Amino acid sequence: MNVTLRVRWSIAVKIITLLVVIVISYAEYALIVNGKIFLPIVITVVSLLVVACTPISVTLNHSEFVLKKIIGKIHIPYHQIETIEPFVFTNNIRLFGSGGFCGYIGFFFNDEKGRYYAYIGNVKQSFYIATKSKKYAFSCENTPFVIETIKNHIQHGTI
Repeated sequence: MNVTLRVRWSIAVKIITLLVVIVISYAEYALIVNGKIFLPIVITVVSLLVVACTPISVTLNHSEFVLKKIIGKIHIPYHQIETIEPFVFTNNIRLFGSGGFCGYIGFFFNDEKGRYYAYIGNVKQSFYIATKSKKYAFSCENTPFVIETIKNHIQHGTI
């Protein structure tokens, strides 16, 4: 059985993304008009890297949790999951990544969870997964269903 749920953006993420696109577009235009080419190329490449990591959907299949990004996927087999729980996205420090442009994506830190990777479109729908080697924060539609389904699989081996 495969269940796929979309990662939706909050209003804040939509506004931040729109504003960043407008500011970057204007800045790149101004730089190019003034004969500066290198910096707009760097800005474009960095922006595209963030966009490439943007989470699109979450899939629960018979053996693993899968986060689909615009480019690539993250696979987490259920047997590697030690903890899954709701996640409150507050008092976080962004170590590397995006703080709202296309979501909250990258490497973050907070006192409770330590360092973790985030792929969040809407902080109100976020949940936390810890494996033996990595920690993550994700978001998607129907987070309670995702948490309960994975917990059920971990406890009983079924989805």
